[in-house]
Amino acid sequence: MKSGSPLKIIQVGAVPPPFGGVSVHTKRLMARLISDGLSCEIIDISGVAKSGPNVRSLSWRRAFLHLLRCEPSIVHFHNFVPRNLYLYSLLSTRHLTVLSLHNERFDDDLRRYSPIERPILVRLFDSVAAVIIHSETSRARALKVGIAGQKLHIIPPFIPPAKTDLVGLGLPAAIEELRKKHRYLLATN
Repeated sequence: MKSGSPLKIIQVGAVPPPFGGVSVHTKRLMARLISDGLSCEIIDISGVAKSGPNVRSLSWRRAFLHLLRCEPSIVHFHNFVPRNLYLYSLLSTRHLTVLSLHNERFDDDLRRYSPIERPILVRLFDSVAAVIIHSETSRARALKVGIAGQKLHIIPPFIPPAKTDLVGLGLPAAIEELRKKHRYLLATN
């Protein structure tokens, strides 16, 4: 990898819509990276076509092929599926790869594979530069399945919303109407 200029950061996951915890997280992380003056983009693999600055909508297959061809970058995956570890490993020969495990079901997902394939998948975590988890509980679960402790980094997932987070989102009329009628509206990401 080149030294000198900072590497571009490419997130692979989703941005709203649809609205969800991970898509809101990647959107807020992108805004934070841009505000810090970093070169970055999101490859949205949600299957819902989107356009916008620094957003590229691709299928997972096309995203993988694109990443094989683009300049060495920091590639941050938000789309963990155990079988993708093979692809993350291949991409780690070209890029510095980071994987976020956004929930505590990753160990259950790994257990669904055969006793022969499971240890191979766990070993493939070694090719990823860093694995981001959100709690000590996730850390304990990751260590129990065999992910190396030095790969694990606990970073809580909350990124405060920007004042402009709701500007230009084109919320459905029913949600706008609900917001007008109620003093409080409780929602998760």
